[in-house]
Formats: sequence, C-alpha cells, structure tokens
Amino acid sequence: NYYIPKGRPWFKLDTKVGREMFYLLGSASRPLDLESLLGKFKAAGSSEKPAVAKEIIAEIRNVRKDYKTEDRLRLKVTVDGKRLFDCLNEAVVHTAHVAKIRHFDVHLDGEAVTQVRADAVILATPTGSTSYSMSVGGPIVDPRVDAIILTAIAPFKPSCRPHVFPAASQVSVRLVKPRECVLVMDGQHEMPLQGTEEVIVTRSDRPARFIRFRHDFYKRFAEKLSRQWRVMGE
Repeated sequence: NYYIPKGRPWFKLDTKVGREMFYLLGSASRPLDLESLLGKFKAAGSSEKPAVAKEIIAEIRNVRKDYKTEDRLRLKVTVDGKRLFDCLNEAVVHTAHVAKIRHFDVHLDGEAVTQVRADAVILATPTGSTSYSMSVGGPIVDPRVDAIILTAIAPFKPSCRPHVFPAASQVSVRLVKPRECVLVMDGQHEMPLQGTEEVIVTRSDRPARFIRFRHDFYKRFAEKLSRQWRVMGE
C-alpha cells in the first residue's frame, strides 16, 4: 500500500510492491502533478499497477532529495494458527455486544500476565500508541522503541493498568469463558470470534516503511493534540 498526500487529503494506491508501505509526508519543493499520476495508476490494469506505483515513488524521489526512510513495527495477527492482516496501529479484541464485558486472559511467551474484565483489549504498536490506545489511557511510546502495548478498554477494576511488552515476544489473548467477540485490525478489518479462539500477536516480518521529510516526532505529536483541543473548543 502506498499513501501519497496532496495537501491535507490522502490518496491511497492499493497495490503490493515489495511488501512495503510508504507514507510520503511533507510538501514538495516543486509541485507534483499527482492528479495525472494517480489517474494513470487508476487506469492501469492490475498487472501494471506495481510498475506505475514505482514510477510515482520515483517521481517524488526526484523532486525531494531531503528524505530519510524509517521502518516501523507492524503486528502479525493469527487466530488459531491462521494469519490475518498485519497491523500498523493496533489489533482489538472487543465484545460483540454493547454493555457486555468480557473476561480476557493474557499470556506472554506462555507465561500468565493478567486477567482483565473489560469491554476490549488493545494490542498496539508504538505507532498506534498515539491513537486508539492513547484515548483509553495507554502510554505514549516513542516510535523508535520496539514494543507491543496492551491496554484495556473500560476495565471493571480501576487498578487495571497498561502493559508494555518486548516486540520479540508472543502475546496471546483468550477468553476465560467463551463469549462472542469481534477482532478489529487497524480499524478496517473485522473478524467475528466465537470466543473459543486464541488470538496471537507477534512482531511482523513485514515492517512499514516511512519516507520522512520531517524528523520531529514530539513536535508533530504536540501539533496533533493542539488541533484536537482547538476542535473541541469550537
């Protein structure tokens, strides 16, 4: 997947090239005719799309020389041994019924970590730590840290706290008592669960690759929060 911005909007190119994801951030030093490039991509046949996507990336690289590449951790998600979608932000195991909490059992590399009654548990990457996980009290994790963050949504016990695990670990989530749930990956892909399955999250062997023109994570994060507060104030 390639994501190319034009001002505020994002244009998504659905293709697979080298199993990498590029996020091209910042404005070009000279204008790019993205409309024609994207039009060419849309008109291309499925077999031609990877080559056209590479052409678009090459054009942007010709325009901007002051970029650096940055690999970001993604999560490999398996359910009863079946590999699903790799997550850049988070995988969420959520109750399938409103106002019905679930009893989750979490293990790390086969060792019991915690049992928590909650609406859901979030397993996030450092990239996702500033998104859904943060909104329910999870920690802000520097993207240069390799970690998997566990955060509960609306836990029954106030003493329930987030956990941060090494990225090389295997995190397993099961239900103590089988109840219907739904597995949501990056807020886009859903899979219904009967409640008997084991959801395992590990580090993916397919990292996301960012092309960065700015290298100021904390400044960008502060700007993001500032925009949110301004919207709330309005």
